[in-house]
Amino acid sequence: MKRNPKSAYIKEYVLINRSLLVCSARSKTLTAFISKIVTKGPSHPQS
Repeated sequence: MKRNPKSAYIKEYVLINRSLLVCSARSKTLTAFISKIVTKGPSHPQS
């Protein structure tokens, strides 16, 4: 029985999409964190 290459492609595509979603979610939280720090101002004065 031949393995269906299309299903393998779909599986890989889903995995890549999932990892991209995780990365985007992480970057979103990271940007929110950074913006919070920026709006609050640095703890030490910038010279």
